[in-house]
This record gives sequence, structure tokens and C-alpha cells, in this order.
Amino acid sequence: MDNPDSNPEGFTAASLIPRAKDLTGRVLICHGVLDGTVVPQHSLSFVQECIGEGIPVEWFPYPLDEHNMRGKARVHLYEKITDYFEQFL
Repeated sequence: MDNPDSNPEGFTAASLIPRAKDLTGRVLICHGVLDGTVVPQHSLSFVQECIGEGIPVEWFPYPLDEHNMRGKARVHLYEKITDYFEQFL
């Protein structure tokens, strides 16, 4: 997708921010802070929109991880997802 300056239409079409208002349940977002593909600003913008729409959202950062978590971070991520499913689904 390159970047928003070179592909504004692609970024607009792919953005989930306008869809936040359509959510009916809780949202868990886990993000590798060092992710160069999906930068933290992307998920934080979505979190802000959820806050504005009154959507329950949890945002969990992985401070030393990139796009794909590995090692202990991946185990932690899977445990977090499993716990979230068991608690809210």
C-alpha cells in the first residue's frame, strides 16, 4: 500500500476507523510498538474512535516487538487472546 501520501485512496478504503461505530461487542487490540507495517498511530487512532463511539476497547502494547511477535511475547499474546475469549465470548 506504500504510504498515505502516495496512496490516499487505498488507505481510505482500508481504514476501519469509520466502521468503529458499527461494533457491537468488546474489542481487544494488541500491537507491537516497533511495528513498521502497522504503526502504533494506526491502532491508537482506532482506539480513539472507539472511545468517541462508546465502544469497549482494550489496547495492549508489546513494547519491544514488531509486526509478528516471537518467543515469550508470542506466548503472552496467545494467552491474552485466549483469556479474552474465555472472559467475553
